[in-house]
Amino acid sequence: MDTERSSDISEIISAIEKSRPAARDFLLGPASPRELPSQAAIDEFLVAQLDPDGRASKEFDKILREQAADVGKLADKLNSEALAASKGRRAHLLTELEDRIAVLPPDPYARHFLDKPFLIWTDAELNGDYAIAPHGSWVKFEVETTTAMNAYSYFYYLWTNDRNQAVTVNIDAYLIAEGYVELSSDGGYLPRDRHADTQLTAVMYPWQWWNHPATIPPPQGGQVQALPPMKVESSGIAAGAGFDAWTVFRGFDLQYQQLAVPAHGSIVIYLEFVVTASAKRGEAKIDFQNQDRAVVSPGVLITVM
Repeated sequence: MDTERSSDISEIISAIEKSRPAARDFLLGPASPRELPSQAAIDEFLVAQLDPDGRASKEFDKILREQAADVGKLADKLNSEALAASKGRRAHLLTELEDRIAVLPPDPYARHFLDKPFLIWTDAELNGDYAIAPHGSWVKFEVETTTAMNAYSYFYYLWTNDRNQAVTVNIDAYLIAEGYVELSSDGGYLPRDRHADTQLTAVMYPWQWWNHPATIPPPQGGQVQALPPMKVESSGIAAGAGFDAWTVFRGFDLQYQQLAVPAHGSIVIYLEFVVTASAKRGEAKIDFQNQDRAVVSPGVLITVM
């Protein structure tokens, strides 16, 4: 086996461009619930039975408009409070991480810390901004949806086994997610499917670059870590609007254990941060853009066993 495959960055980037669409199969997109064909007839029947002159539904619409204004004010208040509370928090965490790295026992043969990626990539629909920096590369984006979507951000790192013999390594890839989520669902006089939900997931793949074509080893449990699902719904009769908000501040240690790397073999470690969201008669807003909000990759630790 030819393990001394070129680790030229341009060749790797070209391979990444060709392989990226296949990687999305790891996470399935959300299913958007569809309207049943008989829903209009059901709505018409319920209105005739519950509100024959239409007065109740008109009064209820007025209440919903007033509630929507109150929800808007609450959303602005919660967002402002979350921004104020998060000021400087990520900078403090990154400083703490750098201090911990600085006091690691000096062992250049056993421990290798990759402090910045060679490439960052985001989906075109994110319209994201990003920067590569030691111990703190980041991606910023903000998305809103009233249907269904998956959005991806990627960080790519490269490590080469310089020894003349095969080694076994453990990989710890770090991500920090600092953001804000707002979910809302419409109120309604009649029972309907009204909801919004989102799932935030961090994933890490080691890519065996020495193979032709490059391969991904069998999956392990430490590669994928997800925040608890977030959801609101308001699907009953005479239901008020649903609303909730979450401040996201979570560190991920994505791990792959006991990966064998041949002499002079290279591995590409890539991290994904995945936003999965769906809504029907509602809206999902995910903010990793304003002020200090971002998805941050402090680096990847390679430990030779």
